[in-house]
Amino acid sequence: MAEFDTGEVRLWYETEGGGPPLMLVHGNAASSRWWDLVWAPLTRNYTVTRMDLRGFGRSDKPRDGYTVEQIASDLASLAREQGTFPARWVGHSLGGAVVLQLCLDWPELVRDMVLIDPAPADGMPITEEALEDTERMSKDREVTRVALEAISPRLDHATAFFDRLVDDAMDATGWIPMVRALTHWNIVQRLSEIRNPALILHGSNDVLVPAQRVGEMASRMHRATMTLIPEVGHSLPVEDPKRLIQEIENFHS
Repeated sequence: MAEFDTGEVRLWYETEGGGPPLMLVHGNAASSRWWDLVWAPLTRNYTVTRMDLRGFGRSDKPRDGYTVEQIASDLASLAREQGTFPARWVGHSLGGAVVLQLCLDWPELVRDMVLIDPAPADGMPITEEALEDTERMSKDREVTRVALEAISPRLDHATAFFDRLVDDAMDATGWIPMVRALTHWNIVQRLSEIRNPALILHGSNDVLVPAQRVGEMASRMHRATMTLIPEVGHSLPVEDPKRLIQEIENFHS
């Protein structure tokens, strides 16, 4: 475990294993803990790095800098510092958007990518009323818990592990700023620039990101394939970690 100073924020990260570099990027209202169930198996075949994004987990929680572009820049700095590139980047939800932005801005850092229920390329616009509801939810632990249960239907919610995921969401100062950022993030017109191979995994029971929008995004990319994962919600890393490991290891770009 270590910390890296980008010049603006200190990012917590850890690296283990041996083999090709693999970078794991968590989603919104989350932390690097969301990779706990796949961590040890992946380190057997890869040099794996996971980090807490700015505003989440053990990383700094500044007042500003909460854009997809800035978070991608943070991770580009970390990758260059480590020398772990070009790497396979795995991004979940918001993390998928960050990986796409990273690929556009620093394609030399990306060998290929696995996007898990990624935020669509035209962002996730919501009404101001819904945004206010989300902000209220972020301050109410029980409501937050119910929301995390809804996006991870196959996970056992009566465990200490799930309680810690809820704790991380409650501690995430970047949660609402990143919801706001995704309302206007849009890279649809740049998708044709992406030449890196991509595997997009989408849970059939995802109630947050519609499969149609993800499929439309995949169709605009040159080398993207989309796989629908049955009986899984928005949270493959914790709902079916064995399937995720299998998909990562079987993806040959």
